[in-house]
Amino acid sequence: MYTIGTKLDASKDVDIPGASSAPGAASQIYSNNQTPAQRFSFVKGSDGSYTIRNVSSNLVLDVAGAVAKNGTRVQQYKANGTDAQKWELVRNDDGSWGILSWLRGANGLRLALDIPYANARNGAPLW
Repeated sequence: MYTIGTKLDASKDVDIPGASSAPGAASQIYSNNQTPAQRFSFVKGSDGSYTIRNVSSNLVLDVAGAVAKNGTRVQQYKANGTDAQKWELVRNDDGSWGILSWLRGANGLRLALDIPYANARNGAPLW
């Protein structure tokens, strides 16, 4: 089990609001609280991608509607094996990790899990 932090604010982690178990619940960043809503397992697939499962809900991180476009929200959803639920882990030069969607955008590149407008407030959504 892992927490997914942010370099934007080391006191924040990826979180499922209120430990929701509802498919479609949006992901967010929130102050570290060590609850299951902020714990994830990473399962590597045979294609090299990872599925990221929330420990509390047992649902996986998913790009809503499988839309590979900036601004598409990241939610939790029932596992279905689609590319919208596959992620690539990339080691950055500074030793941190980036998380890229397996989906490819219009330019053919994978889009990164991102906090819109670098807004580190509690409840900020993930794109």
